[in-house]
Amino acid sequence: MYVDDLIVTREDPAEIGEFKRQMTNEFEMSDLGLLSYYLGIEVGQYKDFTTVKQTCYAKKILEQFGTVQCSKVPYGTTCKTA
Repeated sequence: MYVDDLIVTREDPAEIGEFKRQMTNEFEMSDLGLLSYYLGIEVGQYKDFTTVKQTCYAKKILEQFGTVQCSKVPYGTTCKTA
């Protein structure tokens, strides 16, 4: 069987290392390092937090509906209701 990707997550890096050793003993595999892109999701890993975003997907949707050139709304702007 061939599997493209496997994501492993734990707080303790030693536990991740042990899991990787166990998996390597059973299967042929390679470690690609920190996750940065998976199934169209861009992942940023930082000391205190992780971000996920879908920039490419958002651009594809904007192109699909012909709204790429629409005006942008500044971050934090709230909509007023009538």
